[in-house]
Amino acid sequence: MKPEDTKHPEQTGKWLLLSYTASWNAFRSHTIVLQDDSMRDRINCLINSITDPFASEIRYHQKCWLKYVGAYQKMSVEQKLPLLHEVTLREAQTMFLDHARQVIFDDHEIRTIQGLLRDYKSIVGAYGLPILGVKSSYVKEMLMREFGAGIGFYVSPQKNQSEVVYDTSGSGSYIEAAISLLGISTEQLIQTVANKLRDEIRQTVKVPWPPQVSELEQEEDMSPLLVQLISLIKKTGQAKPDAKALALASMLAYYVTGSPTTTSINLSMNLHRLTRSKELVDTFHKTGVCIGYALVLLL
Repeated sequence: MKPEDTKHPEQTGKWLLLSYTASWNAFRSHTIVLQDDSMRDRINCLINSITDPFASEIRYHQKCWLKYVGAYQKMSVEQKLPLLHEVTLREAQTMFLDHARQVIFDDHEIRTIQGLLRDYKSIVGAYGLPILGVKSSYVKEMLMREFGAGIGFYVSPQKNQSEVVYDTSGSGSYIEAAISLLGISTEQLIQTVANKLRDEIRQTVKVPWPPQVSELEQEEDMSPLLVQLISLIKKTGQAKPDAKALALASMLAYYVTGSPTTTSINLSMNLHRLTRSKELVDTFHKTGVCIGYALVLLL
C-alpha cells in the first residue's frame, strides 16, 4: 500500500493517477455527495471491482477531480448532510472507515472494539441498511483489512473487557488518551506520582550526621524512580542517568526530607573552601542546593 504523503493524486498531463492512499480514500468517499446517479453508479461499480487500487492504476481527469473529489474534500459535515441520498452499503462502510481513521489515526483516541461496533451500527443503520447480527469480530476484520499493520488491538487481562483499538505508530499521545479514557485528570496524575516519589525518597538511606569523610566519598543512595524521572524529563528513553541528573536527584531529596545529602554537603564544603564566604554559602543554602554556613563549621 502506498504511503499517505498527499491528499492529491499524482498528475500525469490532464490525467491524475491515484497513487497515494489519501487520494484513493478521497475518491472512494466522494460518491456519497454525487447528484448524478448514473455517474455515481459507474464509479461505485468500479470501486467495488477493485482489490488493489494502486495495481489497477486508476486515472481521473484533472478537471473532474477538482469539480467532484476536490469539492467533496472541502465540504464540512453540515454541507454534506443535505446531499446524502440512497447511500449504499459500500458507501456507508466507507463513511465508518473514514470515521475510524479520524478518531484513531488523526485524533489518536483510544477506542474499544465494542465502541467502534456501536459507531458502525449508528453510521450504517442511519441509512436503513442492515446491521442486525453484525458482531465486533466483523468490525475488527474490516479494520484489519483496511489499515493492516497500522492498527493494533490490545487484549485486556480482565475478563469480559473489550479489546482496545489503537494506532501502532502512536506513542506519548496515547498515554494522554488512556488517562483521559480512565477519567484521570492531570492534577490527579501529578498527585499520584508525587505521593509515590515522596514515599520512595523518604525510604532511602540518609547520610548520618555528622558524616565521616569515608561516607561522603561513597556512592549516594538515591530514589531510582526520582533519578529515572529526571532523566526522562530531559530525554525520552534515556537509559543511563548522567552526573547532572544524579546531582539534581540528590538536591531534590534534600528539599523533600530536609536531611543533608552527600551532594548538598560536598557542595557546601567546596564552596566554603574556595570562597570562605558566609554570605555566599548561606545564599546557596536558601536556594536549597546546599547546607548552611553554621553546619559547615561543624564539619
